[in-house]
Amino acid sequence: MGEGGNKREHIYYFDYLRIIGLVSVIFMHTAAAPLRAQAGTADWQLTSVFTSFAFTAVPLFLMMSGYLTLSSEKTRDYGYILKNRLPRLVCTLAVWTAAASLWLAFSGGGNVPRSFIIHLLSGFSRPVMVHFWYMYTLIALTVVSPFLYLGLAGLDRTGRTVTAACIALVLLQTAITCLLPQRLKPYGVIDIFYALRLFGGSLSAYLLGWFLGNMKKHIPNAALIAVFAADLCVIALGTALRSAAGGKYDASFQSQSGGFEILLASCIFLFFRQNFNRESAFRRAMAPMVQLSLGIYLVHNIFVSMAGAAGFTGTGFIYTCAKTLCVLLASYLTVKTLASVKVLCWPFTGVSFAAACRGCSWQHTF
Repeated sequence: MGEGGNKREHIYYFDYLRIIGLVSVIFMHTAAAPLRAQAGTADWQLTSVFTSFAFTAVPLFLMMSGYLTLSSEKTRDYGYILKNRLPRLVCTLAVWTAAASLWLAFSGGGNVPRSFIIHLLSGFSRPVMVHFWYMYTLIALTVVSPFLYLGLAGLDRTGRTVTAACIALVLLQTAITCLLPQRLKPYGVIDIFYALRLFGGSLSAYLLGWFLGNMKKHIPNAALIAVFAADLCVIALGTALRSAAGGKYDASFQSQSGGFEILLASCIFLFFRQNFNRESAFRRAMAPMVQLSLGIYLVHNIFVSMAGAAGFTGTGFIYTCAKTLCVLLASYLTVKTLASVKVLCWPFTGVSFAAACRGCSWQHTF
């Protein structure tokens, strides 16, 4: 959901990763209520395994944004950041914050205008809906991206190795700390590495995207699949055991900024980079959804909330999958319609009306 700025060849595998990320983030939020409601059942176990995969969504989005931004020469130009990148992110966040505030005011009952204003004003200091946190983080990373770009560009081979090692150690500490029993957790925190978990740990995935996107070494698919499978088993098993021990859903192993999920996202990133960086009929069919991914991300949780308010609160795995697809479709159709209205297109989607007419609006479809 980020953008780079250079004229470059299309990165086809990013389109696949964005689709995976969109479906995953919607599944993750749709599955939240079932996971809290029925811990321990067979259906819960299956939902938990798929949720363990789904939590790679935000790391994948951060990796793609990090690669696109930190490998673009325009990132060194702070004027370009202020005129092009920040307005797109801030404006889309602002209009969807207003839309979410309106829904929360109506759904909460009471004095709707007063509630709307309170929710809207709170958006200046904190996200009014849980998934908006990503936009706050992405805006902050965009503000410091020129410094990150110049820092990475100035590194020699040794510097890049040391930086990559620091990222690895930060992620390793989060993984080790997660594995430790509660009474031993304080001993797993090494302050120097904990202090490097900047931006809530999101900086690690952001920088990792640049390293993985520029990596020359080819890793065998079998190795990537083996690491992916082992890591997914650790996350799912750890989640099941911690949840059983505590008597309620425990998502500590599924932390989006933790080592286990970022390792899982890295395997997915590299697998698609090595095998799917080419055109295909599926990619072309999904291109409109990919182009509208920012708007879809921002609206989807509003539809999840609306579905819950309307009584669609089933907890089965199949039900969760069906609800995920319905929310995805509703989000896509809504954002596509907004992209088809000139005055609404850019504020709600981050896509210019001309670009929308060439690739994702109803005008383009018909």
